Parts: sequence; C-alpha cells; structure tokens
Amino acid sequence: MPNTRHIPAGCLALLGTEAEAESLWYDCFTNGKLKAVTWEAFGDQVMLPRIQARFANTFLAPDRVPLIALVDLVADTENLWSKTKPGGVALLSKLAREKYVLEVLQEFAIASLCKGGFRLTALPGEYPVMRRGDESIRPDALIDQVRQGRISIEQLTSLAIEP
Repeated sequence: MPNTRHIPAGCLALLGTEAEAESLWYDCFTNGKLKAVTWEAFGDQVMLPRIQARFANTFLAPDRVPLIALVDLVADTENLWSKTKPGGVALLSKLAREKYVLEVLQEFAIASLCKGGFRLTALPGEYPVMRRGDESIRPDALIDQVRQGRISIEQLTSLAIEP
C-alpha cells in the first residue's frame, strides 16, 4: 500500500521562498549589516568603499597624493613600513615588511585609479582588476611595473585622469 500520508509544507511556506527565508535570516542575525551583492558588484560595492575609507584623511589619501607618487613610494618601502604598519608588535622580516607595504600600495593604486574612472572587479579566486572601457589593469602588476621602471610618469598620469 502506497504512503498516502500528507506531508505538510513546513514553516518555509510561511516565509515565502527559500531565498526570502535566507534573506530574513541574514537580516535577523547580522542586524542588517550585511547586504546581498553579486560577485560582479562585490569589488565596487564592498571592497572599494573599505579601501577608500582606509586612505581617507591619511598621508596616502588619493585626493592629496597623485598616482605618480607611486614611483617614489615603491622605492622607499622601509620608510613606508613605519607609517603603514599595523598596530601591535610586528616581528616581520624585511621581506615580509616590504610585501605588506606593497600590498598597501596596491590598495592605494585601486583608490587612485577609481578617481580616474576605473571600476574594481574582484571575483572569487582571481586577482582584483581595474577596468575602464577596454582597459584593464591588475594593481599588483601595476606596482611591479612601477618598481621595474616599465611604466612612465606620463602613463601613470593618463591612468589617473578620467578620459
């Protein structure tokens, strides 16, 4: 004899669809501090505001320090370490300090390039990429090019100006 017992839809039916229930759960348990965004929008809507806030009113504020300053900044990572190091005790090697400073400068480049009309794309498992029209720049590659002298001040200037 087949099972003809009625199985109720459960409480989920009271909340709407599964996506609506999930949204309600996140709103309740995160106090509305999280917002739903697609991966395509994650860079501009989540990462970029945090990066911009990091540099606001600092000695590296992109509205006060032009992108061409990267030429001098990448050449003086030891001095920059003392200005950018995280709080607390830091027992990092010289190489680790340099890596940390270069990562800070990548974020500086992101904030500066956005002033020039670039948009930040940060997909899972991929490097962040700045896009403006057909142009695309990986901030880590930009820092490497500046360090190796493979990009001119004129090129940096053109990146910082919205076409």
